[in-house]
Amino acid sequence: RLRSRKRPDADAAAIEETRAIQDAIRARREQAGSQAAATPPAAAPGAASFSAAHVQTADERQAQVLKRQFVRINARVDGALPRDMRRLESLFQALEHTLMFGGGSAVYHTARAAVEAMARHTFGWRELGQILAVYPEAYTHTPQPATLNGRRVQSVLLTPVARGMALAVEMEARRDEFKRRLVARVADAHSRFLLARGYSADDVAAVDGWHPSFDIETTPHVSPLPLPPTPPAGASAVAAFDREKLRHLIGGSRAEEQARAESKVAALPTPTDSPLLQPALAAPKERPTSSASALLERIRAKQRAKAQAAQQAPAVPPATRSMYARLPDILGAISFLYYSERKHVLPLAYVADKLCEGQGLDSAEAVQHMAQLAEFVPEWCTVDDPDPKNPGPDARLRVTRAISAQEARSRLSAKINERMGA
Repeated sequence: RLRSRKRPDADAAAIEETRAIQDAIRARREQAGSQAAATPPAAAPGAASFSAAHVQTADERQAQVLKRQFVRINARVDGALPRDMRRLESLFQALEHTLMFGGGSAVYHTARAAVEAMARHTFGWRELGQILAVYPEAYTHTPQPATLNGRRVQSVLLTPVARGMALAVEMEARRDEFKRRLVARVADAHSRFLLARGYSADDVAAVDGWHPSFDIETTPHVSPLPLPPTPPAGASAVAAFDREKLRHLIGGSRAEEQARAESKVAALPTPTDSPLLQPALAAPKERPTSSASALLERIRAKQRAKAQAAQQAPAVPPATRSMYARLPDILGAISFLYYSERKHVLPLAYVADKLCEGQGLDSAEAVQHMAQLAEFVPEWCTVDDPDPKNPGPDARLRVTRAISAQEARSRLSAKINERMGA
């Protein structure tokens, strides 16, 4: 009952407070309207007001126009690098991972296959030199021999340069630094492009982006760092010996052994000179021939006929035998190169350079191997030239892929065995 009696008084007080607030708001609005009506209109701007305002200079206007026209540079965007530099970036990252999981250092010829499999690009001698030219502080490289396809070749030992931290921790910073240096090379080419088009040095320093007409693919290629040269084809563990002297020693020893054997045979008595052997040879006894001995005799006859045919057939030169032995590896290298480049046709000179880097051949031998490969498996690859056996400088190597690389390898082995007389 007491609460019901007090409730009307409380409602009346709230109503009075609301009315007071509304009256105050109405009074402020009326006051603001009266002040606006009493204010005189603004006068036209005079010379003093114009002199106080900031007027842009011609250089400032030019810089503003340049900033609107140019594309913003971003080092983390792939579009800021040409195709060959993006390939170098992928190879650098793959090399970093290979060295990290390989114990911190590795020989180039040993780590090459892992880097190519991870980056899906060819990691040749030239690409290694380009990486070291862009970021020479990243690795220390020392000459070290290695074994490649059963031959001794000159390689390099790569060791990352640590700055007191593990390679796994520094990998992100090293990758960003490599990317920054690549972008700096493109920016330098862009600056030369602007200067050639008539822009001043101040304009070049003011902008921070690419000109719309600038093609990043025109950036000069990275010149590789000079590395120890690869050995010539055919180099092996006995390359240091004098081959002519070694052949002379082997031939002389064989001749002496043959002379001693002939002298021993000449010293033996003949059946006509020895009377003790005449009764034994007078009437030889005939033994019955079994089926097993007849079969053995036929097998021996076939072996003698095969050996005689091999002697009469022209012998394959050692250089040709070495070339035939390398052809399967050449086929695999060409298949991987065309897969990574995503091409069906490449200049023959370009493919020869890649084979020289990876297989230890010179240019003439690389071209000779490719011509022989095209002759053996024309269903897989052909040489586009009027004279495929002696191609010219403008020749191209076409991988038709009418058959798979595995089938081409099988046909190549069969052709080699046929030429070798196996």
